[in-house]
Amino acid sequence: MTTLIHKAIEKTLGNLLKQKIEAVVLEPSKRAFANLNGTGDEVAGRLEQLADKHARAQLARELELPARTRFSDVFEFVDRVVVDLYGTQMTQELRWCEQFYLHKAAMRRLTLMWVTWENMRADMPATGEEVWMRTIGDYHMNFLMSGRGPFTRCTTSHKPDTPLTVVPLNQKLAEPDENKE
Repeated sequence: MTTLIHKAIEKTLGNLLKQKIEAVVLEPSKRAFANLNGTGDEVAGRLEQLADKHARAQLARELELPARTRFSDVFEFVDRVVVDLYGTQMTQELRWCEQFYLHKAAMRRLTLMWVTWENMRADMPATGEEVWMRTIGDYHMNFLMSGRGPFTRCTTSHKPDTPLTVVPLNQKLAEPDENKE
């Protein structure tokens, strides 16, 4: 008798689990792939857009961005905030590179600026932008545009950064220590 009850429970749970999996995984997948008709290039383009959308969502989660951001990415933030606030006459002391995205150090700082701007705007609607400008924006832009920032070599056109060099740790450990006897 208990065996029949166990089998009935297993069958019921199995059917419920199957229905749940179909509803949560299979049906959305079918809908997504149903929209992917067309040439190979068109399908590849749409798949790339889907992957980009999911990558942006993952990045937003990792960066702990507010659920609703004003700007979709760091590039829109630079176009709409940084250029407006810090657009100034370039001099020997102040540098900017039109291809800022080719400078890793600049991209790191600009991304941090964007994330903190979004968070401060969400957390402090009345004063967040002013506090951000004074404590974050001015600080990072003063460095980025200074003579020691990543744009130092960019006067009339982009000049690549010179990366720091390091000895890989495994190579350093493999070298004999001359001070040992």
